[in-house]
Amino acid sequence: MLWYRHRSAAMELIGLLHYENSNLEKNFEARFNITGHSKGRAQLVVSNTNPADSAEYFCAASQHSGSTPLAPLQKAGEPEYQTRSCIPT
Repeated sequence: MLWYRHRSAAMELIGLLHYENSNLEKNFEARFNITGHSKGRAQLVVSNTNPADSAEYFCAASQHSGSTPLAPLQKAGEPEYQTRSCIPT
């Protein structure tokens, strides 16, 4: 399962999850984390969010047919981290 960030007309690879093993790209290692299982539910966790993190986030999994509407990454008064889930079908 792959996670991407799309902003300013560029698609960036954040990292991948192979079964339960995650591998993040260097520029995402400090505040991003991918958890879960590539054959089940997986989450992208961003800690200490800031306005520069505003973007669309996508997961790519084989035979994926569902999607969850995206919400703003950060809202006033929310915790300092946000989670997005991806469930392959």
